[in-house]
Amino acid sequence: MAENAYQWRKKGDAYKRQGHLEEAIRCYDAGLSMNPLDPFLWYGKGNALYKMKDFTAAIGCHDRALTLNPRLDRPWYDKGNIFRDMGDYAEALRCYDRAIAMAPRPAYSWYGKGTTYHRMGNYPEALSCYDRAIALDSHLGKPWLMKGDIYADTGALAQAMECYQKAVAAEPRLYEAESRIKELRTKLQETPFPPETARPDSGKGAPPSLASRYEQMHLIGEGGFAAVYQARRRSDGKVVAVKIPRIDEKNSSLFIKEVAAWYNLRHPNIVTLYHADIYPVPLIEMEYIGGYTEGDIHVEDLDTLPKPVPVMRALDLARNIAAGLIHAHHKGIYHLDLKPQNVLLDREGNPRVTDFGLAGIGARSSLSMQAGFSPLYAAPEQIDPATFGKPDARTDIYLLGMIFYELLTGKVPYEGSSPTALFGMILSGNTRILLPSVHDPTLRLYDGIFEKLIARKKEDRFQSVEEFVDALDALTDLESLTLDRVAEELKESLLVSSSPDEIRRLTQKLVRVTAELALIHARSNNQTELLCALTDLGYFTEAYREHLDQICQGIEYMITEGISIQSDRIEMLKVLCRNIERENGMV
Repeated sequence: MAENAYQWRKKGDAYKRQGHLEEAIRCYDAGLSMNPLDPFLWYGKGNALYKMKDFTAAIGCHDRALTLNPRLDRPWYDKGNIFRDMGDYAEALRCYDRAIAMAPRPAYSWYGKGTTYHRMGNYPEALSCYDRAIALDSHLGKPWLMKGDIYADTGALAQAMECYQKAVAAEPRLYEAESRIKELRTKLQETPFPPETARPDSGKGAPPSLASRYEQMHLIGEGGFAAVYQARRRSDGKVVAVKIPRIDEKNSSLFIKEVAAWYNLRHPNIVTLYHADIYPVPLIEMEYIGGYTEGDIHVEDLDTLPKPVPVMRALDLARNIAAGLIHAHHKGIYHLDLKPQNVLLDREGNPRVTDFGLAGIGARSSLSMQAGFSPLYAAPEQIDPATFGKPDARTDIYLLGMIFYELLTGKVPYEGSSPTALFGMILSGNTRILLPSVHDPTLRLYDGIFEKLIARKKEDRFQSVEEFVDALDALTDLESLTLDRVAEELKESLLVSSSPDEIRRLTQKLVRVTAELALIHARSNNQTELLCALTDLGYFTEAYREHLDQICQGIEYMITEGISIQSDRIEMLKVLCRNIERENGMV
């Protein structure tokens, strides 16, 4: 079959990707002989000529492409590269600006503009352009690479190493970055420490090899997986937290990849990761969260926070932790080791989730005394994935539920004399959690939420963190609007009313309030109260009585079997409520 112009263009693109540039140009020329008005053929040929360093011919092809389609961005980008390589920096910048104006996400053009400023020696503008490119496309490694080169050239070696590592994390096949890392490590080994930095300033067990990077290292925490130091960076004086995990040699090569996703999390309720490295020792440099003082107690995290806390404080903490998890989950990142020790508190008492990506590292390392999760807060799927499936976003929902439960009650749902006994209780279908109201009757309103938050099976839980937040909002609505009290007042008014118009008005209002109550109780998984609301609705329907009875029977079965209300059943209830409202003359 004879090729058409489009097929010749695709063949040319394939040859160009393989580096067969002359063959690519022959294909583009064949396509142009059939359709000389195809701007993409002209661009393809121009790009191949640029790669062959035939700059004049390449510019001519790109100009033809732009004449045919002035809205194309790639010919402008290529022309920017050409003029940059020719040393005409002013024209290069003009071309990149035209490309940026045309492209929907011009990350490459910002990168090209940065390289031009870089060659001009204008480092501040270059860094700004590289940052714009990174913000537009987090998978680009070359802007990080070039930022690293600027820092290396200016003697900021720690920042350079951080940038090279981020380049590898963003683009694992960027071998130039790997090479730069090796070169920089050699340089660091050959560079003698100044006399005043020959040993750490202080700190129990602080590695002497970090003395060139940090001063005033003080041990602030130590566990089975890592030691944590407060330290001051010598490069800029910034106070940071430095976590030094216990990792064996076998797992050190995976360390950077495990924590790479944490770099992409920027949220007020997540601790910021600044830097991770395996040289000279495995370390994580992150934002220092100092905690706050409450009376005579210094509170650093949820573990040291006195519990139980007031309900409104518990709700505020749960919502803020949830906000951080929503941000992470939207990026496809799960924590899987959420526990009070991993939720730090800042000086205003706001929660900051830390240690994303570290659960798997701790579990694999023979030097760590950590299993990858805390037994006291473990979800069933973490203990027995063969039965309950692999951990996922719903695992974080379970762990958040465990934290929220402890904040409200001061206790955990399951307690055992040993990890084996504890795991048996968590996994057993015969064990029901003690609902919050058992510890404090005023918490009865939250029982339904916890039946769904920490359900044994993942499919019985809230299916997203947003769904959990909606349930909390429903409870807030219930408390603020006092719909149950309004419903009782309407019932009393109906009993004494004799006017047909007044009875109709009160009936419609009662139906509306009762329907709202039913949906609020459904969203918060308060099945007993939901049954009461649906029973009340039954007095106001004939057309949907049979359907309503079937739903009530289903909810009674769910209560017996410990099954939570899922979103599909809530949607079905919404339809039923609206139908009953219409039956009573309501729009």
